[in-house]
Amino acid sequence: MTGANERRGASEVAPPEAAQAGHQAPASPVAPSPEEWRPVVGWEGIYEVSSYGRVRRLPRTILRAGVPVRLPGRLKALSDSRGYRVTSIGKRVIGVHQLVAAAFVGPVPTGFGVCHNDGDPANNRADNLRIDTPKGNMADQYRHGTRVMGERHPAAKFTEADVREIRRLRACGLMHREIGALLGVGRRTIATILQGRTWGWLDAA
Repeated sequence: MTGANERRGASEVAPPEAAQAGHQAPASPVAPSPEEWRPVVGWEGIYEVSSYGRVRRLPRTILRAGVPVRLPGRLKALSDSRGYRVTSIGKRVIGVHQLVAAAFVGPVPTGFGVCHNDGDPANNRADNLRIDTPKGNMADQYRHGTRVMGERHPAAKFTEADVREIRRLRACGLMHREIGALLGVGRRTIATILQGRTWGWLDAA
C-alpha cells in the first residue's frame, strides 16, 4: 500500500507532458496597448488624435449671432485617398498618419516623411509609424512590393524584354543614338536605361 501511495503521489506532482524536457508551455498572448488620446498639434483643445489612428472633435461652446451654442464632441469621418486615410482639420485635408506621427512620434524635419513600418498606408497606429528619409520610404516600398516599377508603371515606354534588348544592342557596339532610332526614342532615354537611372533594378537575365 505504501508503494502504491508513493507512486500515486509522484504522479500528482509530476510536470505535465508539455512542460517536460524538450517542450515549452505556450506563451501568453501579449495584450494590445490601450488607446491613448493626445491633442492634434496646432489644434489643441479642439481636436484629438489617438494612438489607434482615430480622430475626434472635442465638445466646445461657440457663439452664433451672439448666442452660446454647445457643439458635442464626435469622431471625425476618415476618407480614403490612394489607400491613405485622410480627414479634414479646419479647412485643410490632411493624412491621419501625419496627425498621429506629430502627436506620438515627433516633429517631421524638412526633407523627411512619415513611413508605415508594415507597408499598409491604412494602418495608422502610432507603433506602426516612423519618421524617415525618402530613401528609407522607397526601401520600404521595395521590401513590401508596393512600388510600381517597370512595365506595370502607367508611364512606362518599354517592357522588360525591350530593356534587355537595348542592353544587348549596346553590348554589340551600337551607339545610344542608333538604338534610339531603332526604337523611336531619343538617345537620352536610351542613356538613362543603360546608366541604370531607370530600370536599374532589372537583372541581366
